[in-house]
Amino acid sequence: MTLDEFYLFYLQQPMKPFILTRDAVQAQVYGAGYPSIPTMTLDEFYQKEIREGKIQLDSHNPTPVSERQQAEDQEIKKETQIETDDPEALAKARQWDDWKDDHKRGWGNRENMG
Repeated sequence: MTLDEFYLFYLQQPMKPFILTRDAVQAQVYGAGYPSIPTMTLDEFYQKEIREGKIQLDSHNPTPVSERQQAEDQEIKKETQIETDDPEALAKARQWDDWKDDHKRGWGNRENMG
């Protein structure tokens, strides 16, 4: 059989589909690659977490104020101090502004740079 005859023989046979068994087994174990159907509701999940002690319900402790709310409150407090011409706040703001003028960004300790 020559090379040309081999190519003709090979091209005349229809190609058979094949399945890699590793992929088939992997699909059975890990799923199809997209999110699967949930196995429990949110309420069941939270009850399980509470039973395991991962979530503690302390109703007598007040809920903490979020960090964003604290930052907003501090900004409002600073603005009101500046608006009311609080001498301490103005002096502190001026000192900080002068310091920033004298010390540009990146002008720190450059001795240990490699």
